[in-house]
Amino acid sequence: MGEISQYTEQDCVAINQFMEKHFPNRPDAIIKRSRTDSYFRWKYGPNPLGRTIMFTYREGDTLMGCFGAVPIPLIIRSEYVLAYQLTDAFVSPSMHGKGIFGLL
Repeated sequence: MGEISQYTEQDCVAINQFMEKHFPNRPDAIIKRSRTDSYFRWKYGPNPLGRTIMFTYREGDTLMGCFGAVPIPLIIRSEYVLAYQLTDAFVSPSMHGKGIFGLL
């Protein structure tokens, strides 16, 4: 079994490589938008609403999955509630059916 850990800025390169390999037609690839270090810092860095969430799953040095979510405000029955919006989530096709997504 691999290892789950919190996202670090060093994961940016591995996530980009994974996305390019397995999802070449994703919207940000089509418009040639790069997922740079600064993009990941913006998306998963300090947020005035609360802590962002992102975990990675690796087997050895190989990234096999990740799960990310950012805090968003919702209004429910006239009250503000903090919720999380799923942003990036994937598991390598070779790991499908092994319960990895559930662990993340």
